[in-house]
Amino acid sequence: MRVLFYGGCHAAALARVFKRNCKSLEHVDHLTNFQLIRSGEPVPYEYIGSFERVVFSPIRNKREYKTIHLENFLRARGIHFFKYPWLQWEGYFPGTARSPYSWYTGWWPASLERLAEECTSKDAFLDEIYAGNALRELVAPNFERTTQRLEQGEKDCDIAISSIILSSYRDKRLLLTNDHAGIELYKPIAEEVARWLNCRLDPAFHHSTTEVQLGIQCPVLPSVIDELGIRFPGGDFTNKMMIGADVLSISEYASLAWDAKSIHLAIAATDTRVYFSAPQPQLRPIPIKRGEMFLVRDRRSERIGPYHQYELIAVRKGSGRIDRQSCPGDFLLYRPHWNGLR
Repeated sequence: MRVLFYGGCHAAALARVFKRNCKSLEHVDHLTNFQLIRSGEPVPYEYIGSFERVVFSPIRNKREYKTIHLENFLRARGIHFFKYPWLQWEGYFPGTARSPYSWYTGWWPASLERLAEECTSKDAFLDEIYAGNALRELVAPNFERTTQRLEQGEKDCDIAISSIILSSYRDKRLLLTNDHAGIELYKPIAEEVARWLNCRLDPAFHHSTTEVQLGIQCPVLPSVIDELGIRFPGGDFTNKMMIGADVLSISEYASLAWDAKSIHLAIAATDTRVYFSAPQPQLRPIPIKRGEMFLVRDRRSERIGPYHQYELIAVRKGSGRIDRQSCPGDFLLYRPHWNGLR
């Protein structure tokens, strides 16, 4: 049987699951809808029509890309299809929004940033977070709102994601970000799709702890854990698409919100060097190639001629000459050699 998964990142993840764990299928492929939309390419109906089964999440607001047209096409061809809702549920992440900053890609802790502006010190800000008070008043209304939105969006689908979430969200981490599902949510979805396809998933998949959507995870704040009765740890922050291999703790994640307006994406405009300052100025400078990128916090009070002192926050993806372990303190950048600094 030839099976196509059509949709965004969730479709690609499900396709990977079935390629690896359902060898009885003749051919499994995926088609990324947002790439078609972004490029303006038409929906390749003839290619889609070459599959015997199609699995997709609905598109309801993109004119010619609305999947109601796809449904009509598949019905006319006698091709069976399975619809699952867009996998977005924000119950773990109150007060997040799309990033307003050029140096950050993804869901941004907007309400944490507003809280930071109200706190008198960074220590007081972190105390609010670890005492479980930060954003507590947002947790319940956010939970209700995002659940209702999901329930509304799944009414015409073949699987109810909301019921899975409501039965398991306390004991299993079901989402890594607002719209990146964890493996514990993918497991029941994949099982339902496998039943519909009349194929058997490798039982090893149900024992796996490796995330299907690797690369991005936001921490669950202590206030959310306490308010919702969650029984798993909040975890760390990772975004391999943005900051490469670095893993940030909850404290470091919160620091992004605290320092947001003084953070820059430093891009080497030419081959240059990083020089170390306090507390270890005796360390040898590290050569940096043109194009390497780093997230840095501006130490506004420390200027030495054309050099400026910065704190390294994270190494941007693809730039590996230094890391936070090899850079134990602040460093000096020769400003004319760098773009993105003010």
